[in-house]
Amino acid sequence: MKSTTALALVGWLLLACLLLMAQQQVPNFGGVLYNSSAPAMTSGTTVPHQSGPNGNLLVQPFRRSQTAAVTGSIASTTAATMIAAGASGVYNDITTLVLTESAESTAAYITVNISDGSKTYEFGFLCEAVGTAGGGSWPVTITFNPPLPATSTATAWTIAQSAADCTVRYDAVYVQQTANF
Repeated sequence: MKSTTALALVGWLLLACLLLMAQQQVPNFGGVLYNSSAPAMTSGTTVPHQSGPNGNLLVQPFRRSQTAAVTGSIASTTAATMIAAGASGVYNDITTLVLTESAESTAAYITVNISDGSKTYEFGFLCEAVGTAGGGSWPVTITFNPPLPATSTATAWTIAQSAADCTVRYDAVYVQQTANF
């Protein structure tokens, strides 16, 4: 008799589980399409997923409004501002750095130094004579993933050479972000 009662109880539990599973709906993970800028979020609000016009989920490491680019050149050992200081509470983290040579008469190996005032990063660079067969330096292209972090907020990045031997052009892409993102 006990086994019949236990078997009936297991049957009822199984039936109850099947009914609950049949009633449960699949959660909706649908996105929200904005044809213009998404509304500003406030603390404690739910953030919807964003989708493109074709319904694909948008997954981006950075928003377009967070990125910026700079370009310039350096021909001196004196540090020059490469990326201006950001706003209070904002880090300017470098995502891409490209170094190319634009003028040189004799070959020399130098370092190009970039600094956020606390840390200095050195990149070896070969300056070769431009205009001769095989002359000119290969570009140095670096993508930092994750971005090269600024040590502190509201600080400028500078660039300088170890020797004033050639003119080095630089292009840098950086992301402006707070400590929470």
